[in-house]
Amino acid sequence: SSVTLTDVGGTTGGTWSSSASGTAAVATATGVVTGIAAGTATITYTANTASCGSAYTTFAFTVNALPAAGAITGGTAACEASALALANATGTAGGNWASSNTAVATISSTGIVTGVAPGTAAISYTAVTATCGNATTSVGFTINPLPVSGAIAGTTSLCPSSTTTLTDAAAGGTWVSTNAHTTHAGGVVTGVTPGIDTIGYSVTNGCGTSVARAVVTVYPSPATAPITGPSTVCAGASAALSDSVAGGSWSVSTALATISGSGIITGLSAGTLAPTYTVSNYCGSSFTTRSFTVAPIVTPAVTITASPGTSVCLGDVVHLTANPVNGGTSPACTWKKFGAHIGAGATYSYLPSNGDAITCEMVSNENCISTAIAVSPVSTMSVAGFETPTIHITASSDSVTSAGQVISFTASVTGGGAAPAFQWFINGGAIAGATNATYAQTFTSSHAVYCEMISNAPCDSTTYAHSNFLFIYVGNLGIAHTENGSEALSIYPNPNTGSFEIEVPAHENEVTITIIDVNGKAVKSMVITDNKQLKIPVGMGNAIPGVYMIKAQVGNTCYNRKVVVMQ
Repeated sequence: SSVTLTDVGGTTGGTWSSSASGTAAVATATGVVTGIAAGTATITYTANTASCGSAYTTFAFTVNALPAAGAITGGTAACEASALALANATGTAGGNWASSNTAVATISSTGIVTGVAPGTAAISYTAVTATCGNATTSVGFTINPLPVSGAIAGTTSLCPSSTTTLTDAAAGGTWVSTNAHTTHAGGVVTGVTPGIDTIGYSVTNGCGTSVARAVVTVYPSPATAPITGPSTVCAGASAALSDSVAGGSWSVSTALATISGSGIITGLSAGTLAPTYTVSNYCGSSFTTRSFTVAPIVTPAVTITASPGTSVCLGDVVHLTANPVNGGTSPACTWKKFGAHIGAGATYSYLPSNGDAITCEMVSNENCISTAIAVSPVSTMSVAGFETPTIHITASSDSVTSAGQVISFTASVTGGGAAPAFQWFINGGAIAGATNATYAQTFTSSHAVYCEMISNAPCDSTTYAHSNFLFIYVGNLGIAHTENGSEALSIYPNPNTGSFEIEVPAHENEVTITIIDVNGKAVKSMVITDNKQLKIPVGMGNAIPGVYMIKAQVGNTCYNRKVVVMQ
C-alpha cells in the first residue's frame, strides 16, 4: 500500500529519498511512499537552492506486514452430532473461524467443528491485523449422516402359534430377536410361548450402527379355574367368591343379586342364579359359572299345642308341644309360665293351675332369619274345679192381670257348660218343646213353674240341677189396676218364721188378703172390713218353710208381694 508524505513549511521542489528502498520506496518528486516489505526505513526530504545550498529533514517510517491466512488442517469430514478439531498453524495467530452453513456444521472459536446435519459447508479461517486488514483461507467440509434405523411398525401383540408382520421404513437393515418366546423370519414374527421378546432392526454405516426395537408380547390363551366360595347367601347379605386365575371379571345376568369386581356377591331377591367369572386377554375370553342360591329372609314362629287342651279339670296333667316354623334343624324351646322358666325341650308336661300363662320361647338355627328368637302366643290354662251346677228362673211377671197376657221365663245357670239342656215344667208336668233357656206362656189360671237343667260342663260333680219355683197368680181379670210388687205393700219382717205384719196403703174399702203357696194353693185368706186398719197381723201357724205369694186386694187395686217363711 502507499501513503503520500508532505513537508509542511519547507522549500518546495525538494527531493525525497529512502534509506531502505527494499522496505519502503519513495517517489523522489512526489513523496509517495510504497510499502515493499515489512520493516523500517528513514525517509529524507532535501530542499536545494541555487544560492544558499541545501537543507534536509528525516521521517522514520514503518511498513507493517500483511496478514497470513495459512492452511487449515485436521480433516475435511465428520459425522453428524460428532466434533472434530481443526487447526491453522501457518496462519496469523488469533484468527476467526467460521462455517458457511451452520445448519450443517458449526465451528467454535478454537476450531472445533460439530456436525449438525448431513451436508457440506465451507469452513474458513480469517487472519486479522489492525493496520493491514484480513486474510482468509477455507476448506470444504462434509457432515456424514448417522445410521437411521427408523421405527418398527406393526402389531406387537400376538398369541401362541399366531404371526405378526413387522416393518421398518429404513432400508438395508437386518432383523434381530431375543428369541425366547418367538421365532422370526425377516419381519414375520411367530408366537411360541407366553412372554415378552424384543425384536430389533439394525442399520449400519460409516458413522456407526442404529437399532430400532419393538417389544412383542405373546399373550397366553385365556383360562379359568372353578369358582370357589359359598353357594348360598341370604337376601340382603353378601358373600365372597373367588377364582384362582387372577385378572378376570365377575358378572351376573339376573336381578336376584349384584356382584362387585372383587367377587363380593350380594343377594337381593330369593332365587337361583349362575354368577360368571370371565378371563379375557388379547387372545380371547374364557369363562366359568356355578349355581348360586339367594335364600329368602324368613321369620321364625312357634305355636303351642296342649293336650287334652287349655281347659281342663282340676288334677288333669297337660302335655304341651312346641310347633316351630322356620326353626331350622335343631330349634331350642324354653317353656315359661308368667315369663319364668319352667322347662326346656320340644315338649313339656305339668299340672296346671287356673289362669297359668304359658309361652314357648324358641331359638331358631335357620340360616336366613329376621330374628333368632320367636315367642309363641300365650296359652292361658283354664282349670275348672268340680262344682255343682245351679239354675235359677225369673219371670216377667208373677201375676196375670189381663186376658192373653204372656209371661216370659228366663233361666240363669252356673256350671252348666257350653250347651246345657233345659226342660220346663208346669205344676210338675214337663212342657213339650220347652227345652230352651227361655220360655213364654199365657195363663188362665194360677200355676207353679220350674225348670230342670242337664249340664255338659266337663268338671261338674253332677249333671242335674232343679230350679226354684215361680207361682203365677191369675186373679180377677176384670180388676182395673194391678201393682206387681209395689212398694205400697210392705211385709215385716221378711223373711220370718210364719208371723209377720202386712201394711197396706190408706184406703176407704175392705181389704182381702190371700196367701198362696208355690203349688198355687191358697193356704190362708183374710178379709179386713175396717177400712182404717193399715197394719194387718198374719199368723201362719205350722206353715211349711218356703216362698209364698201375698195377694192384697184393696178396692179395685191388687197388690202382690212375696214372703219367705223360714223354720
